Amino acid sequence: HGRCALTSWMEARALRKENAKAIGQWLPHWDVRQMLFKATGGDVKKWYWYLHHIMWADRITIRKGTGCSPYFMVTGAHPTLPLDVQEATWLVQYPKEIMKTEELIALRAQALAKHTEHVEAMRQRVTKEKERRAAQLEESNRAKIKTYDFKPGDLVLVKNSAIEMSADRKMKLRYLGPMVVITRSKGGAYILAEMDGSRIELPQNLKDMIDVSPETLIELQDDEDISELHDLDLGMGHSDSE
Repeated sequence: HGRCALTSWMEARALRKENAKAIGQWLPHWDVRQMLFKATGGDVKKWYWYLHHIMWADRITIRKGTGCSPYFMVTGAHPTLPLDVQEATWLVQYPKEIMKTEELIALRAQALAKHTEHVEAMRQRVTKEKERRAAQLEESNRAKIKTYDFKPGDLVLVKNSAIEMSADRKMKLRYLGPMVVITRSKGGAYILAEMDGSRIELPQNLKDMIDVSPETLIELQDDEDISELHDLDLGMGHSDSE
């Protein structure tokens, strides 16, 4: 810059339109400044909080001139933000109209720069929603949902798995019984007996059993072998989750 010889005022020379090189040196920096201004909500003193995320979002945003992002031009793959759908739509409020590129990048930078309190608040909201839906499902299916925890003396029916591969299985009994629960082993399998007390040696899995009458309880005689059966691990521990 020079100064006027008469007034000593600084003289400025406007950039000419054909001087694209000079314009290209400062225009991208102006765009970044506008992005930071939008991301900080006008509080430019916090620019360093969002600079990293602004540069990240700028590299993964589609350019109007090329139709793809710089990330895609370098790697050949479309970028994916490390946010799930609920986080991405909850952390920022997108307008209902077309916005400028710097505004879009600023909003993406805000989503990337999510803070701990935002994530914690979001988790609490999701947890409450899960609990509400679980309670609603349990209430609406109260007559269908049952927790089977058979006790010694309970009457149960056992699925007749021997006929599953039979061609005429529709004409045969699907369940056998009733039978009496003797005990449950550490592995999760149940030891059953016939109504006359004859013990069935083959342990039964919980998923193959249904209760006959929850109000009916058969009195069992004391047997020294019952405690030994209870301590066995018959390898059916997964039955509880079935």
